[in-house]
This record gives sequence, structure tokens and C-alpha cells, in this order.
Amino acid sequence: MDRVPAAGGEVQARDFRSAPGGGFAFLRAAKRAGAEVVHCCPHGCGPHGDAVRAALAQEGIPTALGPDPRGDTGHCAVMIAPDGERTMISWPGVESRVTADGLDGARAGDVVVLSGYALREAAALPAFLAALPDGAVLIFDPTPIVASLPPAAIDAVLARADWVSGNRAEIDMLPVRAGGTVLRDGAAGAWLTERGAAPVHVPAPRVTARDTTGAGDVHVATFAAGLAAGWTPRACVEAANAAAAAHVAGAP
Repeated sequence: MDRVPAAGGEVQARDFRSAPGGGFAFLRAAKRAGAEVVHCCPHGCGPHGDAVRAALAQEGIPTALGPDPRGDTGHCAVMIAPDGERTMISWPGVESRVTADGLDGARAGDVVVLSGYALREAAALPAFLAALPDGAVLIFDPTPIVASLPPAAIDAVLARADWVSGNRAEIDMLPVRAGGTVLRDGAAGAWLTERGAAPVHVPAPRVTARDTTGAGDVHVATFAAGLAAGWTPRACVEAANAAAAAHVAGAP
């Protein structure tokens, strides 16, 4: 669209499509980066859940859980401006309920990514954290809704997380953390802070952005895939920057 509409206004879009995003986009990017992936979060029993399962099956990505009878998978409307920047309006579904059930079979060396979207209803968070095996790497992606998440849930996740990956606004909203941090800084690349070290800037390839939707998912996914492959954190961030840059430029 030419611009995001003002309150009470209307703007007609030049194009529209409907597609799975969020966790699916993350898993697809991680698999394409060479990782063996499993979808471990709830997925609904309605048409949106059906679409997610069909997309996962097409990519050859297994699910650890069956359809959740409590409701459907959530969805969001994404408005994309001419500069590629996106604005979202989301409606949460069953994926907003963190659960330990999907971690059955997890083992040391696995990389688990926990999204802030899964903490909207965090009653099962203690069980989820307890189910993480010793030696598993936990990456926390706070997401744009971090300001609305329960502070106690964030504190509990940060106490266990090995890495936090978010954009500047999201990272700034978090309390002090002891683990590593990847601060995603858009076209500037990312800032990597390993435990006990000073931040290091890792530049990104220069591209013309067409659509920034899902860039964070691709970045976190590629970083996670690199960690799972035993790469250094710096190499993981370099690969994540390149993948996210190709994504926003519209590369297949």
C-alpha cells in the first residue's frame, strides 16, 4: 500500500495474499539453512491450523503435537509500505499458550527457540523450562509484544536463556540479562554480545528492501541453525544477516 491509513481513514492496497508466517517462516528458514527442525508449539483445529499443517507438510517439517482442540491458530493483518516496512495487527490463537508437551524427546545439544508470542498465556512456563534438558540451548525472541508480557514470565525465561535475539526496541525493554544477545539493527546488521564481552557490530549486506515481513524470523532461524551446526556466534550472526538481507530484498 502507498501508506498506512490514519485512524478512521482507508487506503486501498495494490496487492494481497494470505500465507502462513511466524513459527512456520522460522522453521522453513532454519531448515533451508541446514537444520533438522520440529514444530513444537500448539497449532489449532480450525482453518488457520489446517493451513499451517499443510504448509509444514509441504516443507517436510514434522509436528510434535496434534491439533489443539481449544481453538484455532491465530492470524494477523500485515500492511506493507513502499519502503518495505511492515505494520501488523494480530489476533492470538492457541500458539500463544506455551506448553512443555512439545519438548518430549528433546536432548542435550538441541537448540530451542521460544517466542514472546508464546508467553501471552504463560501458566505452563515453569513446566516448559523444567522440561528443557541440560545442555539444550534456549534462544528467546521477545517479539514486538514484549511490553505486554508478564514481567515474571520474562524474568523466568531470561534466567534460563542462553541467547536473546530481538530488535533494538525489544531489547531495550528487557531487564539486565546474563546470557548472550543478538541485537538486530535493520539495514545496519546486528550487534553481537557474548557473555561477559563487549558488543561487536556485525554489518549486513546492502540491499533494497521490498518487504521486511518475517525478516526477524529468518534472522533468528539462521542464527539458531548455525548454533546447532556448531558454528561460532560471530559466524552465526554473519549468516543470519545475509539470510535476512536476501529475504527483505525478495530473493527466493
